[in-house]
Amino acid sequence: MAKITRDYPLKRPQSIVLRLPPFQYLCTPSRRLLARKSIVAAHLLVVGVLYVALLVVALDEKAIRISHGIGILQNPPFFVHVLCGLCSIPLILLLAKRVLAIPELRGENVIPLFLSLLRKNKTKNAIWSMAFILGLFSFSYTVSLSIFYKHHQINIYDSIAYPLTFTTYLIIRAYLYLVCYPFLFAAAPAITFLLFRSLNKSNVTYQPFHCDQMGGLRKYFQAVDRPIYALQSFAVLIALMNYVGWGGMMLVPLLLAIAAPIIVTLLAVFLFAHFRQVLTSKRDKEIQVICQQQMEFYLIVRNTASLDSKERLELLEKIEATERLLDLIKKSRQGGLGKYFVNVAVLIAPPLLKPIGEILVLKVFGGTP
Repeated sequence: MAKITRDYPLKRPQSIVLRLPPFQYLCTPSRRLLARKSIVAAHLLVVGVLYVALLVVALDEKAIRISHGIGILQNPPFFVHVLCGLCSIPLILLLAKRVLAIPELRGENVIPLFLSLLRKNKTKNAIWSMAFILGLFSFSYTVSLSIFYKHHQINIYDSIAYPLTFTTYLIIRAYLYLVCYPFLFAAAPAITFLLFRSLNKSNVTYQPFHCDQMGGLRKYFQAVDRPIYALQSFAVLIALMNYVGWGGMMLVPLLLAIAAPIIVTLLAVFLFAHFRQVLTSKRDKEIQVICQQQMEFYLIVRNTASLDSKERLELLEKIEATERLLDLIKKSRQGGLGKYFVNVAVLIAPPLLKPIGEILVLKVFGGTP
């Protein structure tokens, strides 16, 4: 283990990626090779070669545009999958960079704890397993649709009517659904969870009057908030494009289409709640310190008979001041989840509004919508 760590020290963002499934399951020589090269460059090369090959065979089989059917250029979900596939590994690398770039004061140890947990914690493996199972199910479902498109009388580029295009796109789908998407949907929450857990275990203290209005802890939340939001946005975009591409939810069941964004949203809520729990725990420790000071002032007033009235009054004023301080500390800012629910609302709106629109057209114009 020490030898591998020397090959790619964990303080590099790329090394964090190598500690996550599926890369951690690679043999040692492969990991050493990836540690010396750019994972993003290798990923982009694989995606580029696969899609160029797809376009070549699609041109040969005339599947770019299909009369009375759906060619590559006529299928909106195709372009969304290209975008999400390209961004999957770079997004996690960006998340790792943001975590390692968190500015910590002298003596704070959140990032060292995070790197230690990344080596030892098995949560990342459990999350990856669940994401891989979902990816395998989605892959199997899309392949079965491609095979049985004839039964639905739909002439589409990835059906078995175009064998070379079907085979090439099958390889692309395998890479997307079994590598890129499980990695994207597992790595982001795993990194976030381990970061917040490290923050909870760290010696970082709550600073009541910090300018970020979160006791100086906002920087840990901000490091992961935007990447997680981007992850949810990708999931929503894929679902919306499936809806647009099929003109509804005929072949792509509604539950399957919205499952990923709903799961990611619930995951974001869980991670946000975890951060709030850490924030509350740190704040409560600070409150305990102030309460202890209050008790010390009170005991002096109660037990020291030699105090004159002026000294007693000063101590009572200190007790009142600490009480007001406690009230201020207990008022912490909330929020941060609103944008996630906006995305879900955008996702749910089309299936809900379409039948309502059809009913309104029928009543207003008195015909078929």
